[in-house]
Amino acid sequence: MWPDFGEAEYLQALRSFQSMERRFGQRK
Repeated sequence: MWPDFGEAEYLQALRSFQSMERRFGQRK
């Protein structure tokens, strides 16, 4: 299911996802 992820790539993806969530959350 997941590509072969290193920890750095995982953390970077997690951070970008969290910032996206924050942006959408401000709309409510």
